[in-house]
Amino acid sequence: MRIPLLPTLFFPLLVSCGPPKMTYKRAKTLHTPQSYRAFLYENTKGNEEERFAATRELERLLFLRVKRTHGTAPILTFLHEFPKGRHATQARELLTRRRAQKALATRKVWPLIRFLHYHPAAKESAKVRETLECRWWQTLLKTPSSKGLRAYLDYFPAGIYLKPAMELLGAQELKKLGPHPSPNALRLLAVAFSETKAGKIAQRRLKKLRNLELLITGSLSTVLKQLSTSRNLPLSLVASTLWRHQEQAIYALDLSALEKLCALPKPYACPTPLATALIRWKRLPKTQLKRLRQLANRAKPFTARPSLRTLRYALAASDLRTNWIALYTLAFSNDPKAFFLLSGALSAPDFALNLVAQKAMKIWFDRQLPWTKVLLGYEFSNLKGSLDRPDSFFRFFTLKALAGEKTPWLRTLRGRWPKSNHDLPLAFLRSRHLSGQNEERLIALCNTAASRLQKSWPTKLEPSLVSFAGALSRRLYVLTQKMKHHRTSNPRYKMLRDQLTTLSSKWEGKLTRFPSYEGSGSIPVLAQAKEWETARGTYQTRLQKRPGEEGPFWRWFFTQFHKK
Repeated sequence: MRIPLLPTLFFPLLVSCGPPKMTYKRAKTLHTPQSYRAFLYENTKGNEEERFAATRELERLLFLRVKRTHGTAPILTFLHEFPKGRHATQARELLTRRRAQKALATRKVWPLIRFLHYHPAAKESAKVRETLECRWWQTLLKTPSSKGLRAYLDYFPAGIYLKPAMELLGAQELKKLGPHPSPNALRLLAVAFSETKAGKIAQRRLKKLRNLELLITGSLSTVLKQLSTSRNLPLSLVASTLWRHQEQAIYALDLSALEKLCALPKPYACPTPLATALIRWKRLPKTQLKRLRQLANRAKPFTARPSLRTLRYALAASDLRTNWIALYTLAFSNDPKAFFLLSGALSAPDFALNLVAQKAMKIWFDRQLPWTKVLLGYEFSNLKGSLDRPDSFFRFFTLKALAGEKTPWLRTLRGRWPKSNHDLPLAFLRSRHLSGQNEERLIALCNTAASRLQKSWPTKLEPSLVSFAGALSRRLYVLTQKMKHHRTSNPRYKMLRDQLTTLSSKWEGKLTRFPSYEGSGSIPVLAQAKEWETARGTYQTRLQKRPGEEGPFWRWFFTQFHKK
């Protein structure tokens, strides 16, 4: 076998003929980036001074090459290799300029935003920001939206188009409020956009609402001031307000108030019979006027004695019976503020308050006060602007139901309502006003509420637990009373109602053994109202039978005046 000797003989020759090792002198002679890279690569442990000089020269040559190129990729490569080099600052400035040129050359918004994100303090950022703002604003003018305008204002809080952006956003928000905005929504809009047209419109509407509120709930002096200073007030609202003050002054025989009312110009002037009676009453001796005043005071409808401030505190109490007494007392008040307090209680999450508030509001409606219709219209206009909130939504339709309005809100009642804490009152509302409504959900909700109360009932009733057990018993009592007044032919509903009624009577019987407990059915104001109304008819008859011109006036007052 023959062995080839040629590779073996020529291998040392080939090795010895390779390229020589790169030295610093040779790299400096060639003066290219490749030569300096080769020197640094082959002399990792060489002379430090030569290596430092080679690195400096390599950086300078690469930076000169980067300056002659286009784009940002070569600069990024250079900065990656020399992040703290001699030309790093110049390279970063060059990178910023090229990025700004690239962002400004496009017609899109995001490259400009990206540039400002990475270079917020650069020299070019002012021009980029101005260009971005102009492009963003032009886009918003084509498709304006509240979300886009808010994003623009967040990014440019003191921008070039601050005023027009605020104007446009204010107009959008005002339009979103609809034709019947709530006072709270108007107040927020007026504060947030005070210098815009929308903000001024909101301020005017708020002022109008304040005037209407003062006209509805204000005292006689406040109402007279409103009539003298405000214009274009709704005649129906003014008439109902004057009617209320006239009635109050007649029953109290307040000659000073009646004189002010009768001095009003048309169309606010008081009726002719009242003006004639006022002249006659002024001529009466003090003793006769005092007796007449006492008689008229007993002939007026029953009104609550406590002040509204006291009743507000009572509504905030932790005792349910105190809350109930306050609600029923508000039902017999003539003050419009009492109506709004009752309306607010309709949205209470506790069904024991919610259902009693509905009953108290029903008493208010049954009294047929002439200004109730005006108060309802005002309340509906306030609630329409916040129907997206479950409490306002439920309160709005509860008032509609109590007022006897069945259309067109029944269609909404059939639909799906927002999830809220008013499931049980809502189930009663649906079952009562919707024909053919499935009552199984109502039965399930009543059963669930009663089961929770039963589980919480103490096994052994002690004096220290009377207050807690009383709260449970009162809630069950309200539920059974509501179920009794709800008419249905469902046998399961009737069986559950009878069972809960028996259980409620059992609990009340156990609690009445303790002297500190007042029965759930004992509401003093209801008994007082019934007694007062029974005696009131007698005093009205006595007034109508008075001799002379007094009798005809009171007959007119109790018949014609109340029909206005």
